[in-house]
Amino acid sequence: MSNPEEDSRKELVYVRPAADYSYSDADEISLVDLWLVLVRRKWILLGITLLCLALGAGYAWMQPVVYEYKTGIELARIHGGPESEGLELLSPREGSVVFLQNVIIPTQRESLFGEEGNGPRIQVEEQKTDYTLMLLSTAKPKDVNQVKRLHEAVVEALADQHKPVLKKNIEVITKPFEARTKMLEKQIELLRDQLQRLSSRSHNENSISSLVDAQQMGDIREELSKIQVRMTDARSAVEMIREASNPTRISYLAAESEDPAGPGKTLIAALSLILGLMLGVFAAFFMEFLASARA
Repeated sequence: MSNPEEDSRKELVYVRPAADYSYSDADEISLVDLWLVLVRRKWILLGITLLCLALGAGYAWMQPVVYEYKTGIELARIHGGPESEGLELLSPREGSVVFLQNVIIPTQRESLFGEEGNGPRIQVEEQKTDYTLMLLSTAKPKDVNQVKRLHEAVVEALADQHKPVLKKNIEVITKPFEARTKMLEKQIELLRDQLQRLSSRSHNENSISSLVDAQQMGDIREELSKIQVRMTDARSAVEMIREASNPTRISYLAAESEDPAGPGKTLIAALSLILGLMLGVFAAFFMEFLASARA
């Protein structure tokens, strides 16, 4: 005889069915179905592609042709003398770059073209060599004169900042050589006076005093020649320092690039075509999704 409580417990037991993870053909994405969607929505795909291509071509056609104009700057360098390693920068190149970007370029643009927003923009770039910089501006060919005026004014302003410092450093380096030259000139003058006094004496040809004077005159001439060589070296050092030291100057002015700057019209049109195809494919599948959802 059955127990009513056990029968009720058996009725409450729930057995979960085993999950079915078997593969179904419905889960497969068919490339044929995707192609058929694109065929059905071909007018949407074609319309969006042509629209993007037309907009891109119009934008490319409206863009003006601009070129890059480059001006080279040789920064001021000073020669340290015969015993130095040669030419050295008057001031660090990084400091000149910061000064150009933050002070000189904004000031000159405002001075030449009024407000700060007018006039060509200038970008300062460091070159491979340690003593050169480059000013880079992008402008239309008809505005090249403005670029030249601005670049010249910027370089002149930088040169004016370096001139007093360069002059002072040259004076400091050449001062010891100039002092040595003056000292040697005095020694030469004294030796020549001695030589003149000895030569003006009257002696007998066979006297001992004449032989002594001749010996002294020979020693004086030898010493005089050595001093003259040292004085020539000191003067040459001064001339070398003055002539070898270079002020800040322009190496080339507003050189035009061979090709226009920025993306070309062909590239813009090609990118517009690619973007149009992408948007057209997305729009085709989205419209197919909306149609399926409504159905």
